[in-house]
Amino acid sequence: MPIRLSPMERICRDPLTAIVIGLGAVSALGQISGGLSQKRALSAQADQQREQARLAAIESEEEAARQEEQRDRFLATQRVAFAANGIRVTPGAGSVLAVFDDTTRQFNKEIAAVRRRGEAQTRFQFQEAALTENRGRAALLAGFTGAAGTLASTAASSGVFSKAPVKTNTALGKQTAAFGGGVRSFSAPNTSNLRFSG
Repeated sequence: MPIRLSPMERICRDPLTAIVIGLGAVSALGQISGGLSQKRALSAQADQQREQARLAAIESEEEAARQEEQRDRFLATQRVAFAANGIRVTPGAGSVLAVFDDTTRQFNKEIAAVRRRGEAQTRFQFQEAALTENRGRAALLAGFTGAAGTLASTAASSGVFSKAPVKTNTALGKQTAAFGGGVRSFSAPNTSNLRFSG
């Protein structure tokens, strides 16, 4: 007489199925662990990239400040040199003032370029950090997705969720059940000594 078994009963009655399920679970855990490891490694790399971005911003600002100081020193030296030669730097000084303006403009252009390069480098490093974080999240998701696929294929191939009923062969005293296309035999439990109180 056919009997229906739950997935857990099928696993308990067939040691080979239990082994297959166990190996599938171990494989799935390995995939999840691999995803977590990649996520941690890529998060650490993203932290380093963010730190490099902050350092790039600091370094460019320090370089710009150095150039500003150099500009101010140079202009002061020019002013002293002009004064030593009897030339006064005043708003009506004409060509002398034009020299000062040109020198200041050249310095300011270089200072602005230093800041732009620093900002571009900072932006680039922050974008790289964001991409690295995204790769870490994708690796973690791939680990969980792979694990789910492994568990699903293991369950399907083992026949644990098969709806096929188990047939009892009383003449042989054995039960047979179809599991994923294969037929496995196992001894039926002995129920002759059971007593029911009524």
